[in-house]
Amino acid sequence: MFTACLDAGVPLPWLRAVAAKAPPEHGLWLGVHRDARAVPRVKALVAFLVDALAPLRRALRPPPVR
Repeated sequence: MFTACLDAGVPLPWLRAVAAKAPPEHGLWLGVHRDARAVPRVKALVAFLVDALAPLRRALRPPPVR
């Protein structure tokens, strides 16, 4: 299992924020392997991401395809 973490106290010169020029064209998805779904730290991460991204739900939802 691989987990990526970014510590706010560690400078990451290779990481930079980029302003979005347009709304997203695709929805945001998170895939979790079925064997990892019951792992407490994975469940905690998923719950955290759902809560943290909830206020952005409208902005992250792509426009309907016509």
